[in-house]
Amino acid sequence: VIMGISSNCAAFRYVHFPLMSKKELRDAIYWEIQEFDTVFSSEYISDYELLDQQNNTCRVLLVAVPKDLIMAYTNILSGAGFYLKALDVYPLANARVLKAQKKSGVSAIIDFDVTHSEITVVENGKLVLNRNLNFPHIITVENFILEISRIFNFYSLQSKGHQVEEIILLGKGSKLKDVIKSYFNMNVIMGNELECDFTAENSRITHNPMDFFSAIGFALRG
Repeated sequence: VIMGISSNCAAFRYVHFPLMSKKELRDAIYWEIQEFDTVFSSEYISDYELLDQQNNTCRVLLVAVPKDLIMAYTNILSGAGFYLKALDVYPLANARVLKAQKKSGVSAIIDFDVTHSEITVVENGKLVLNRNLNFPHIITVENFILEISRIFNFYSLQSKGHQVEEIILLGKGSKLKDVIKSYFNMNVIMGNELECDFTAENSRITHNPMDFFSAIGFALRG
């Protein structure tokens, strides 16, 4: 089993390194991970994933999660008789789906939940940015839209003027689809409206596989 860790329980850092040997990269990542000491007051478990290599640099995502949460997930799965292959995070899983579909351009995946939402920006199948929005139930739609707009503007500044070209909504996003489309004046689709190439030929399907967008991303981890 590959299981997802909710992003509002994790801390993320994106770091750039010059190209180096695997040992040198591991050593450099070790020191960067120490920065999580200022985030967590108790023990945590960290990991990293190499996102991209180009020119003379590489881009790495660092993730840390409280150790007690990791142990709780592990105990639940082992107690149910499953072998835990990996714990993954939703931004990486969602980006894998677009990469597997060879989707080009810049897409923003907005995953709505009851207490928080997550925005993942994917550029030509590569994860470039994610932000977790925690908010109370009383937040207005206008304020939520403004927060999304700020994240898009931040991405544009960081990417030297590139713009989000399409928005993909997951979870309970269908209720805000028309509002978001009107405000940003760009193509807005639900995740289950994307074309699906993940099913075997002649298989009998009663549900749209893309209803399980993030789960497909976990499975694609391999």
